[in-house]
Amino acid sequence: MVESQNQDIPQVTEEENNILTATFTEREIIKKDLLALFTDFFEECLLLRSLNFGVITLLPKMKEATKIQQYRPIYVLNVSYKIFTKVAANRLMTVASKVVRPSQTAFMPGRNIMEGQTLRMKGFCQQWCLWTEKFVTGGSVGIKVNDDIGHYFQSKKGLRQGDPMSPILFNIVAEMLSILIKRAKDDSQIIGIIPHLVDDGLQILRYADDTIIFIDHDLEQAKNMKLLLCVFEQLSGLKINFHKSEIFYFGEAKHFEHEYAELFGCAQTPQCG
Repeated sequence: MVESQNQDIPQVTEEENNILTATFTEREIIKKDLLALFTDFFEECLLLRSLNFGVITLLPKMKEATKIQQYRPIYVLNVSYKIFTKVAANRLMTVASKVVRPSQTAFMPGRNIMEGQTLRMKGFCQQWCLWTEKFVTGGSVGIKVNDDIGHYFQSKKGLRQGDPMSPILFNIVAEMLSILIKRAKDDSQIIGIIPHLVDDGLQILRYADDTIIFIDHDLEQAKNMKLLLCVFEQLSGLKINFHKSEIFYFGEAKHFEHEYAELFGCAQTPQCG
């Protein structure tokens, strides 16, 4: 995606950017000594990576677990660092509902239940983008096994479990998939369903990291959608697990389920009426 082509992307205003990057206040932070720490961060005197570390603990899913697949990794972040990302997440929530479409329903209050480029395309100022980069990069991780923590190693990319900013940042990045699908729809490459009930037809719904995509029965449209999903993977760095995905067929599409399953690399599911 070309960064300057953002006319159809909701933008953060200059006033909202000023709120996001304003001086930190006591109302946002519990203790005065913590406020001093935030002031150092605001004035670029604090090396945030010194607080950015966590431990992964492996918890067995069953008794007498012997295989790595039988353990569940739990990531525990340093509390001081989580306070930073919690305050940042609180600020981000003031504009999140504006820059994330209603098709996303998780982590967004009032809706029922590629960071750098993406943030810039949505109008976030350079200062906020730099802060976000500091929050999500440069962290160190140690793995705890039998009460011993191994050597720490640096995490290079991705969002982390337990980080208050992770759900919101994921929503903002994943929102670009909705924009790509809408652009493809506007270019008649795909057609949504039930246009008589939903304006422009229904193409996508998301809840947390689960996504439902709707298209009319048309193998050419399906090929366009698969290409679009692959492009999104390359742009965002997110990986779509097609093997764990499912396809549901309706009407005439039921007679082409093998072709659709082979195209997307998904498991075939029972037919729907």
